[in-house]
Amino acid sequence: MRKTNEKSKKKNNKGITLIALVITIIVLLILAGVSIAMLTGENGILTQAQNAKDKTDEAQEKEKIQLAITASQLKNTDNNITTNYDNLKEELEEQFGTNFSLRDNKDDTFLITINNSQRMYYINEDGTVIDNSNITKITSEGELINFKDEVKKGNSFDGKAVILMNDITLSENWTPIGYISDDNIIKFNGDFNGLNHKINNLNINNPQKLYQGLFANTGSSAKINSLVVTGSITGGKYVGAVVGYNEGSIRNCGNEASVTCQYDVDGDWNPYSGGIAGYNYNGIINGCYNKGTISSELYSTGGIVGKSENGTIKNCYNNITIALAGGELAGICGASDNTILYNLYNSGDIQGTNRVGNAGIVGVANNNTQIRNSYNIGQIQGAGNVGGIVGIFKNNGSIENSYNKANALSDGTVGGIVGTCIITSGQEYYNINSCYQYGSIETELPSEYRGPIIGIIQAENFTQNCEWYTDDQEYYNSMIEKTSIKFNENIDMKNVLEVVNGDNFFISDGDDNNPKLYWE
Repeated sequence: MRKTNEKSKKKNNKGITLIALVITIIVLLILAGVSIAMLTGENGILTQAQNAKDKTDEAQEKEKIQLAITASQLKNTDNNITTNYDNLKEELEEQFGTNFSLRDNKDDTFLITINNSQRMYYINEDGTVIDNSNITKITSEGELINFKDEVKKGNSFDGKAVILMNDITLSENWTPIGYISDDNIIKFNGDFNGLNHKINNLNINNPQKLYQGLFANTGSSAKINSLVVTGSITGGKYVGAVVGYNEGSIRNCGNEASVTCQYDVDGDWNPYSGGIAGYNYNGIINGCYNKGTISSELYSTGGIVGKSENGTIKNCYNNITIALAGGELAGICGASDNTILYNLYNSGDIQGTNRVGNAGIVGVANNNTQIRNSYNIGQIQGAGNVGGIVGIFKNNGSIENSYNKANALSDGTVGGIVGTCIITSGQEYYNINSCYQYGSIETELPSEYRGPIIGIIQAENFTQNCEWYTDDQEYYNSMIEKTSIKFNENIDMKNVLEVVNGDNFFISDGDDNNPKLYWE
């Protein structure tokens, strides 16, 4: 009993000695002229020491996460560098045990929270780790406005992430994120992930202004992910629900807002409007949809993007009617220039009153535009140059593994796949391969202005493995007589899936004549 008391006394003495030591140090610091505020204040010695420790701990956590990502990617058997959820979870367990939570955002990005420190880390689709100190969490309209104001001040958020933690309903008209003046352009260049939340009541009414949308413009490093927008957006040029002018990546975003482009800005009759982006320059738009009304009195209007230049558009769809008083019009992209488009579909009616180009996928396809694995089932109507997939082809291009199963109606030239292939330099070449047409093709002009695959051919083209069907025997006979392109006769036709599935991106879904894309 005596030994126990002695041990307890020694233990207490150690505690008293430590307390006395701390008190002595504090007293000495005070005697040396160091105030309590200097010790414990916001910039105090003890506070700075704690901050330094936190930064060290964060750096160590980040390093462990990066090691887990690299190890998880090495487990991929298909040489794919994307991060797999199961592999990542397994590797994180090696580093942290059970001291973490992992969220799969379903867009090749992840959120990791370390339980004991409550620090959050964002992993973007490139596998880059953005640490807690560089993450901005948005939970309210006020915080969204504060973020917008930070960008306007010149903070591009390059290397940083902004996370929308919940749905937000705006109470006031919106001014786009980003800043553009005659001598100053500030672009958002960070990661913005909506985590599949909505920004509701995004209302913009600036018919005389350019760059209108949630974001005015985004730079080449910007990544906008997993966001849905509702509301009403009106602008003068570069008008899109998500981004007015995109140079970065937009992924898994949806538009359910009305988008209108209606004003002649400084005599410029070439504005661009789309459900996701008004203009896409060197950017990537992937996995997006449009369910919002799109209308314009002017050029280049599309369900996904108004015009795309040197860009990529993939895995997107439009399923709502789009009307245009004049200009290039399509369910996916109004006009394209050296753009790659694939795995797309349009099921909305396209109603144009112009001869510039109206189609299900691209209104006017310029300069080596490539389209594949796409289809249209929405009726296309226009004054001329109407096509199920492309209205007008210019300066080389290709369409492969695609089909149209809707009516194409025109007062002028009309084709089941392409309205018109145009010659400008005399060197144009168009490849239309493994395409299928099944729908009524009608024009007010003589029959030579309509064709089952191409309405009017003004340039050299290479068409093979294309099939078409019509129950109009007179029309069928006239097509066989007038064209040098060889089509299989109706009675020997393959089904749609057999014709268009060269890349194996379509699936039967129980009906080989109405195949769907694998991601639908």
